[in-house]
Amino acid sequence: MRDVQYPILHTERLRLRPLEPEDREDVFRLFSNPEVTRFMDIEPLVSLKEADEIIALTRSSGCRYAIFDRENDTFMGTCGFHCWVQDGERERAEMGYDLSPEYWGSGYMPEALEELMKAGFEVMKLDEIEAHVEQDHPRSQKVLRRLGFRENHLRDGHLVVFRAGREDFAGRRTFRNAVTLRQSGNAEQSREIWLSLLAEQPEQPEILYQTAWTHDVLGLEKEAVPYYEKAISLGLQDEELAGAMLGLGSTYRTLGRYEDAKSLLKQAMEKFPERREFSVFYAMALYNLGEHAAAMEELLGQLAETSADNGIQAYRKAIAFYADKLDQVWD
Repeated sequence: MRDVQYPILHTERLRLRPLEPEDREDVFRLFSNPEVTRFMDIEPLVSLKEADEIIALTRSSGCRYAIFDRENDTFMGTCGFHCWVQDGERERAEMGYDLSPEYWGSGYMPEALEELMKAGFEVMKLDEIEAHVEQDHPRSQKVLRRLGFRENHLRDGHLVVFRAGREDFAGRRTFRNAVTLRQSGNAEQSREIWLSLLAEQPEQPEILYQTAWTHDVLGLEKEAVPYYEKAISLGLQDEELAGAMLGLGSTYRTLGRYEDAKSLLKQAMEKFPERREFSVFYAMALYNLGEHAAAMEELLGQLAETSADNGIQAYRKAIAFYADKLDQVWD
């Protein structure tokens, strides 16, 4: 491990500073939670003394940061580097991270880790960063893939070893630039970046998905289809998979591939039952197939269940009742 001064780091929402002895109570609360330690090689803490030992270990053998909410200075978790290894002329460190459960799912950890990686490469002069994740921890694996990490090998039969080098991190920043360009209306420039990234990583599902999405934005639906299909077949996670299935289903429909659209959107509805948007696009495909009654039933059911309009809610039961009886004549 090189002798470096670890800087205080800031992101839009977070402040990161090296862990200090006075953080003992926060560290204890974090690591006494079995949800946090579930995928770690430690048991939940039972005493403040154990928290003191963890802090002392991280300060002597690496660099561990406490993560705080910038707005209210609330302790949220930790992240940092340990296990520095010199491999020839290249230096590598292992990255670890943890977050209190109430902050999961809000993008805090990718935000913190991106800034940590920047410091690792630019300040600590690391050449490569490694992370070890349990095979059955897809949430953590998703975070690493979003940051440009690639699966390297399996360790001890259950730990997936991910690695990212300087070039991967630079590519990730290019990835973010391409997303920003598309969001700001510069989709053609975004498309050029995605195609160049694909030339380097043709089997990367998230890049394939983003490439498909950008072609769709440009009105290049036919060109988008093979990118969507390959991204889904290679395996996307959670939000990206939902987006790709909706994008491909909608694109199938606009290209007149109505049966394909119906089939894929039906699969998506079963896989993501909480995502109401799939039902709406499914109803469109049903309409195109001449299944008008089924399409109306789907849409009316969604309207009755989701509308916040007072008038709709007043007749919610009636709308739901008649949804599948539109052709029935009452005596």
